[in-house]
Amino acid sequence: MSTVDSTFNSIATLWSIDIYKIYVKKDATDQQVVSSGKKAILISFISGVIIGVVLLYLKFEDPGAAFTHTLNQLRYFINCGIVVLICAAAFLAFPKHKIALLGFIATIPMQFFFLHFFPEMNYFVRAMWVILIGFAIIWLGSGTGFVKDKLKAEPASPMLAKAGIGMILSLIALHVIFH
Repeated sequence: MSTVDSTFNSIATLWSIDIYKIYVKKDATDQQVVSSGKKAILISFISGVIIGVVLLYLKFEDPGAAFTHTLNQLRYFINCGIVVLICAAAFLAFPKHKIALLGFIATIPMQFFFLHFFPEMNYFVRAMWVILIGFAIIWLGSGTGFVKDKLKAEPASPMLAKAGIGMILSLIALHVIFH
């Protein structure tokens, strides 16, 4: 329950303070802001129930399928766009807001493109390509450079640097062995 409560609180705050008060109704009273937050909670609850019903339908349609893979595939439709935005905010000096929004939204049709033209592609690999292309859209469209300080990899100690290299090599080895 605490997770649901925290999620609803975050949704209400993000909507009412960051969107409604700034973009929808700048002169909104406190009561109107609180009311818009309550409506955001209600809309998110209803959409969550609808998505839950759809997911149950998908599960009952093919009871033998691994449902976590279905959930991951669906979740990646939004998660990839979020990762693109976070990477743009973290690594680019001054990304343009409209281009960033375009890069975010473009990740959804890219998912459909890869699903249609490369149906056998693993969803992890598909997510990698979608994130790289979405980030490239923002980077190239903004015409901005990278934040120099963010690209430096400086481990806290030589031992951690060796451990990191070891982890990278083990991941490559696992990929080669099991692919």
